[in-house]
Amino acid sequence: MSDKQSARYGRQMSRDLKDFFRSVRLGDVSSIRHSIEGQGINVNTTDAWDNTPLKGNHFFDGHPGAVKYLLQKGARYDTNSVDSQRCFLSSLTNDIREVLKQYECSLIVESTDLKYVEYLQQLYERQPGYDIELEIQGQLYLAHRCILSVRCRYFADQFQNNTNDRIALSHKLMCTDVFGPMLRFIYTGRLDIEKRQREKAIALAKFLQFNSLAEILEKDKSLLMIRHQQLLKELKKDFGCLVTAAVSPSTADPAENEACGLDVKTYPDIVFDVQGHSFKCHKIFFYGRSEFFREMLIDKEDEQPPAYGDYLPSIKLDDITADVFVQIISFLYIEEYEVTKDTCIPLIRASTQFVLPVIKKKCLEEISKYIYPSNVLDIYQSSVELDMPRLKNSCSKYMADELEQMITFPEFEMFIRQQLSPLMNEGTAFDQIPFFMDFQYYLRHDCSTWDEQKAANEKLQKLNYLLTHKIGLDVSIPLFQISDTRPKPVIVLSKEEVRRRNMEKRNTNSCIIM
Repeated sequence: MSDKQSARYGRQMSRDLKDFFRSVRLGDVSSIRHSIEGQGINVNTTDAWDNTPLKGNHFFDGHPGAVKYLLQKGARYDTNSVDSQRCFLSSLTNDIREVLKQYECSLIVESTDLKYVEYLQQLYERQPGYDIELEIQGQLYLAHRCILSVRCRYFADQFQNNTNDRIALSHKLMCTDVFGPMLRFIYTGRLDIEKRQREKAIALAKFLQFNSLAEILEKDKSLLMIRHQQLLKELKKDFGCLVTAAVSPSTADPAENEACGLDVKTYPDIVFDVQGHSFKCHKIFFYGRSEFFREMLIDKEDEQPPAYGDYLPSIKLDDITADVFVQIISFLYIEEYEVTKDTCIPLIRASTQFVLPVIKKKCLEEISKYIYPSNVLDIYQSSVELDMPRLKNSCSKYMADELEQMITFPEFEMFIRQQLSPLMNEGTAFDQIPFFMDFQYYLRHDCSTWDEQKAANEKLQKLNYLLTHKIGLDVSIPLFQISDTRPKPVIVLSKEEVRRRNMEKRNTNSCIIM
């Protein structure tokens, strides 16, 4: 594709990127390796048509070695996605399909965790705010002390005894051949190796006490790409120690401290002050998951000196409670949080403020379980303030369904007066006030039978009484026009029954004539 076509139909690609995709099409592994390892091109980058190397149909021209290399370097292949299924069906040789199948059989991660794993992969690839350089056989690896310390006792001991920014690791098992894949495993819970690296990887896993990983490698010698749910659970447990360490003693559970083995130093670099509680956290987990925190921390870097020694920069957060911030921290580190009837609305507010749509979506799904007469008015007000129409409609429907009980609360009368303020102050027509438009709709909704319309009329009469006699408003909401007594049921006859009755009638008439 020419530069002119690329500029017209897609984004302009650099020469290095063009060379990379040309090497991909040719299956030139050495050139692909040079682009990724030498020039730092992301293995999941896209061409001018937004195709990654694995998604582009032009790729599968009989080069299994290139496919395997890209997968080992982290090319994303989610077997549940449409794009990945197209990759598989577009493969022109059985060898390539076998490579993809081998990758697929090692992918034992729940779909709900895929976004989290993708975030961990980005954390490993970009290494924002790294604070340690590991030198192995002359090659440098950038990393974060907090992650390595909670994941591996060997590194915790290394950092405890050596405070330098660069540490040379000279143990015989520490070699560049397998340390790169092992470092990726430490960050993501995933391991990609080549067949020749298997024995070294097993030895290094045992040395670093990643026993589950070593057992999986020894149990199935055909697996080279390990994505196992158990390994991800262990990673979350380790990162959970960072969560526990970040929570101040007044909100932490002593049993959790003991279970996480918090004798390990966690190297926090930022303090969040919430309601007088000091949360000693790690910027890397806030950078990558929240645009709000990323911008805040970048802005604050110019105002405050970086963490040094015992000093940690501090940021005060208002409009959030300590208990809710604990849930935010837990989500950012391990994507786990608890939604209860007491925290649902505060979590929605916090997730809106901190730009965390995953939490907001979950809370909106759960909140319908926690709507009661005692809190529906507060939830309605919050839905208006946070511009959440679906939640607002759910509250309006609930109040319409439970009007007999709601109308007994003094707070409901005050709420109705507030909703009438556009009429009182601005002269807005009663039937144009949003709340009463929604409320009448849900009172009348699905009222097709006499019984349903009679029940709706009783509610409407009570609402009219509140509006006219208690509030003093000269307005009357129209009722359903129905009779005082239930009408006799209308019997609808089938065609066969009508035919049978007509036949009987004709036979009777015939008998009378004779």
